[in-house]
Amino acid sequence: MDRSPRKTVKQWAKLVSAYCAGTLSDREFCARHDVKLASLRKWRYHFAAQNPKTPESAPAAFVKVTAGATRATQQSAVLCIGQDIRLECPASYDVASLAQLALAVHHGR
Repeated sequence: MDRSPRKTVKQWAKLVSAYCAGTLSDREFCARHDVKLASLRKWRYHFAAQNPKTPESAPAAFVKVTAGATRATQQSAVLCIGQDIRLECPASYDVASLAQLALAVHHGR
C-alpha cells in the first residue's frame, strides 16, 4: 500500500483551521480530506496547546434554542454524546432544535 507523503506543519495548520471553520464532523472532514482521524485530533491538540484561548477571547459555545410551551409530562427524550454529555428534554421538544443543539455540543461550538 502506498503512503501519502507526510504533511508539513503549515499544511496541518491549514487543515485544522479549515476543520474548525467548517461544519463537518471530524470523521466527515477526514474522509473528505483523506487524513486519519487520529492525526487530525493530534494536530488539533497540538495547535490548541500552542495557542490557548482565554475565556475573554474564546467564542461562545452556545446556540440559540427557542422552546415553545410544553405540557407537563413524565416522558422525556435523552440524548447522550459520549460518556460525559447528556441532554434531556421533554419528548415533545422540537427535534430540529435538539439536533442543532446536539451538533453544537458535539463540535464544541
